[in-house]
Amino acid sequence: MNLLITNDDGIHATGINELAECLAAKHNVYVVAPDIEKSATSAAITLQYPLRIKEHKPYKMTNVKKYYHVNGTPADCVKIALKVVFTGENQPDMVISGINHGPNIGIDVRYSGTVAAAFEGAFAGFPAIAVSSAIPFNEPGHVPKFSAAVNFIRDNIEKLHEKCIALKNKCVLNINAPSADYEQIKGTRITRLNSSKYRDFYKEIFDPVDRTHYWLTCEKIQADVDDFTDDIAVKNGFVSITPLKYDQTDYEALAEFKTL
Repeated sequence: MNLLITNDDGIHATGINELAECLAAKHNVYVVAPDIEKSATSAAITLQYPLRIKEHKPYKMTNVKKYYHVNGTPADCVKIALKVVFTGENQPDMVISGINHGPNIGIDVRYSGTVAAAFEGAFAGFPAIAVSSAIPFNEPGHVPKFSAAVNFIRDNIEKLHEKCIALKNKCVLNINAPSADYEQIKGTRITRLNSSKYRDFYKEIFDPVDRTHYWLTCEKIQADVDDFTDDIAVKNGFVSITPLKYDQTDYEALAEFKTL
């Protein structure tokens, strides 16, 4: 297959490079990613300045067909890749966004550049998945591991492609794997989004000339403990797959408003 791989952590991120190298052993892999980290940019696209797409030269030999970096957002990367990198009949069979450095679960998907890039592929009519390694942010000593996510995609990419086709490319498969060795994974769970939320805090800080700035931090408020939500499934050692629709219409509300 021809695979377009992107992310929101940037072209130098470990996750995207491990995934690209693994899949390039069997597939035609094209990497188009932001030139710097663009986490939490959601579906933003660049309108106020021109984009540049440049070829990236990895530090080591690679089987990847092409590496490019873009001075834009993850959504920009997919949009420009589909119009500039892929031309004519040379189209991707699948768009893969990731592997993200950290989970994209529950409300996180609203802010995630990783998930938004996958949606950009789906908008264009291509099978699309978002992949994240659930590296815990509150465990400073944890060594990030991408083995579970990388090998799960390697072993299941054909099945995931077929499932996207069967769903008529009207959704994105949001995949979260534990930050662990592949052998430690207990299996796969088809999940819904966890309804946990965050309590936001802004820390007041001062620069050298005493100007006030605010730095966002947050505390997670756990809601669901259901094994078939993405958060709990991953915590219990499973790979979570959550189908996400891009039609955000609330059809129940739509029926109500017809009577207004």
